[in-house]
Amino acid sequence: MQRIAFANTLRGVASLSVLLLHYVLMINYMQGSYAGLSSLPGAFYHPWLVNSVNFFSMINLGAFGVSLFFLISGFVIPFSVSSFASKNSGRTRFFINRVFRIWPTYAVGFAVSLAALEIASYVSGTATSYTLGHLLAHVSLFRDWTGYLAIDGVVWTLEVEAKFYLFMLVFWGAIANQKLWPIAVLCIAMVFASRYGVGVSNPDTLFLNILFPIKYLFFMCIGIVFNYHYRGTLTTEKLFAISIFMIGVFSYVCAKEKWADIVLIAYISSFVLFTIMYLFARDWTGGRVFSFLADISFPLYACHAAMGYVGIRLMVGWGLPSALALLIATALALVLSWCIHIVIENPSHRLGKRIASSLDADGTKAITKERSV
Repeated sequence: MQRIAFANTLRGVASLSVLLLHYVLMINYMQGSYAGLSSLPGAFYHPWLVNSVNFFSMINLGAFGVSLFFLISGFVIPFSVSSFASKNSGRTRFFINRVFRIWPTYAVGFAVSLAALEIASYVSGTATSYTLGHLLAHVSLFRDWTGYLAIDGVVWTLEVEAKFYLFMLVFWGAIANQKLWPIAVLCIAMVFASRYGVGVSNPDTLFLNILFPIKYLFFMCIGIVFNYHYRGTLTTEKLFAISIFMIGVFSYVCAKEKWADIVLIAYISSFVLFTIMYLFARDWTGGRVFSFLADISFPLYACHAAMGYVGIRLMVGWGLPSALALLIATALALVLSWCIHIVIENPSHRLGKRIASSLDADGTKAITKERSV
């Protein structure tokens, strides 16, 4: 899959947004209370730190970062579909590539979260109650279809990503040929699903859980429209008309489902930023900081939340200044994410590519017969 500078760099922006929300605003809001750990009295962070991070209070930083990730995936994944569609066993190759791109890294990140939760459980004297089935369902990224509750707080977005891959596989030929009608089908499905008031959190029935990701898939399809324009299928006029119509329908559905204003504004803001960067700064690399954050964005997203909540709470409880605890937790998250990126993410991605490229026309692994000397 080709790498486009601005889209890759926006991953760094997205990961930083989510990190700041969790490590500053959420912990401050919870006063350190998490996973059985009690809240701490008094102000958790100094107000200037909270106000600096929450500089524009009408935008939810977490929703902003997540929606950027969604747009980026919608933009880049069709390149992969088109590439594999021209090869034998294209769907199988795509599936293998995506499995090795996402699941190993998330599994390690999830293991980090579980370790943090076990530490919190030990310190607080509470007990965790995860079954093997719960853990396997969680790491499968189809937990939402099994009835189990989320454990780490970030899995729901990756579950949406997994459903987006299913969407690609179902409408494989149409996406490969840059057709718009699958997006229209999804639009109709989204409006239909809004009648059931699915909202912004996972519901408790299988039917509603199947409907839950549809609006996010439709939002990701805005990225597909930009992909079609990038490859010359759509004119700029059509890009504007279609994308503005899509964000309008999406906003209508979200308002109907009673989304909080700061969440909906965050999604609209990410769309505006993505559009501006696409039109005027496609070659933006963001410098070393954002390039680094872009490289580790997925491992960071997968592992940071629980370890940060628990780590910062424990350090502050031990008497460290909260700002120092924040710096230490952030540094640990960045270093660990870089290690996962180097040791797990890159090798597993390369392995997936090798396995996918070794498939023959029947979708089975090609075996080269060696002649004896």
